[in-house]
Amino acid sequence: MFPLGRLDACLQAHEQAQRFAEEAGTPMELARAQSGLGDAWYQRGRIVTAHRHFERCIEEARRHGLAGVLLSNLPMICVTHHYCCNLDAATRTYEEALDLVRRVGDRRGELLVHLVAASTLLMQARFDDSRSHAKLALEFAQRVGARRFQAECLGMLAGACVGEGDKAEARRLVSEGLAIARETAMTYCGPVLLSVLARTSEDADERAGLLREGEALLADGCVSHSYFEFYWHATEVSLETQAWDEARRYADALAAYTRDETIPWTELVIERAKLLADLGSGAAKPATRKALESLAERVRASDVLALLPRIEASLAAS
Repeated sequence: MFPLGRLDACLQAHEQAQRFAEEAGTPMELARAQSGLGDAWYQRGRIVTAHRHFERCIEEARRHGLAGVLLSNLPMICVTHHYCCNLDAATRTYEEALDLVRRVGDRRGELLVHLVAASTLLMQARFDDSRSHAKLALEFAQRVGARRFQAECLGMLAGACVGEGDKAEARRLVSEGLAIARETAMTYCGPVLLSVLARTSEDADERAGLLREGEALLADGCVSHSYFEFYWHATEVSLETQAWDEARRYADALAAYTRDETIPWTELVIERAKLLADLGSGAAKPATRKALESLAERVRASDVLALLPRIEASLAAS
């Protein structure tokens, strides 16, 4: 149910698993039930709630020496750390997971650790490091035949290329990833790949079509990171093409998706898009520049440096 984006069915299944685990009373099943609930709440975009479940799972795994459970869940708590802008904690977590997975020799586990490391490093604008981990993740995904993750890895590599301004290579990579996603599960990362492809396009009609397709997929239900990453890239496309109203609309859509539980990273994305749209469209108020300067400081303090260049460029130009 998770990669299919079937939110209610996923949560119901994990809640039932928790009931059975409580009846059984075994540490392994209790820890795995917390992991499952973390997955279910993550899928729904409730990242802070998911983080709490993953923390309980990992505490139980450490207490009872459940190495397999620990390895399975360190990558997920890394992801929740980075959406909560706790990037130092995310780094420590994937480094611990990488050490553990290499000692155990779990290929799928190593794939996931490299993938979350690539994602965290991409958020920090450490593009070379992100690319190195994404390439390793792709190799492991190909070895184990995990095509859903192959698509995601290619999207990650494309994101690094976009960050460095190499749109041609990004387009090649993300197009390959999108072709794989169309054969597997578009609800897992399809909207993200569509939005990254839109960032590589010089054709207005193509960009609009790709973003429409992504929004249609989101409307039918997807895994939460598809919403977070799609709307981030969609705001970037809009700001780059000076489509100020569209930038605000995508920011509002992300705010609506995270209404039940705000997330530090998405809050930065939303505020950034609206302030930059106001500044670019001439709708800025006297306090807009000060608010943007404050945002730049918070972005630096959070180490979410992928959000910074456009802010700095706008401040320099205003």
